[in-house]
Amino acid sequence: MRNQKENNVYSNEFYDHLYKLESKREGEHSWTSIVDANDPDLVWLNNYVKQHKLFDEYSYEKLNKLLNSCFEKGIVSLADIAKELLVSPQRLTSLLRKNGLDKKQKAMALFMGGYIICDHKNDENIFVRDKLVGTKVLSLRSYKTFLSAVYENRAYGGRHIYAVRKYYMTHPDIQIPEEDLINNEVIRVA
Repeated sequence: MRNQKENNVYSNEFYDHLYKLESKREGEHSWTSIVDANDPDLVWLNNYVKQHKLFDEYSYEKLNKLLNSCFEKGIVSLADIAKELLVSPQRLTSLLRKNGLDKKQKAMALFMGGYIICDHKNDENIFVRDKLVGTKVLSLRSYKTFLSAVYENRAYGGRHIYAVRKYYMTHPDIQIPEEDLINNEVIRVA
């Protein structure tokens, strides 16, 4: 819903041009099918809308801010973000692409779905993208062993394994570049 400040953007002149277009309506046909694209009233309205950015609900800054607030809440999947923003997942995908934020969303989804392997002997932390990669890194036979180590909070081979969602709560300063998250399955974390 538009707030009072946004409603003040429409001037009397805007409505005058809009009423002139509406008066060109003939019977059941709308003015949109009758009026030429070069009509002076239509051109004026288009310029006014562009100048005031009236229908640019999701500009880069606004969408970036909304994405960051979703990430802070732990909402990272396209479907969940779309539900939070009250748009369809397809619309969200096109908005992200249009504003160049699709990589950011993908990187955050990969990050929050990953795991941190902490080797306390070597004082080294490793980020793995998913349970199968973690299973390979630890040379386990089954990913079920990996998951039981995660959810039962026990060490395996001298290494503790944490889901990033839980690890991030206690270590919010962890930062991994977007490109690394997208391109690499295993990343050494400082």
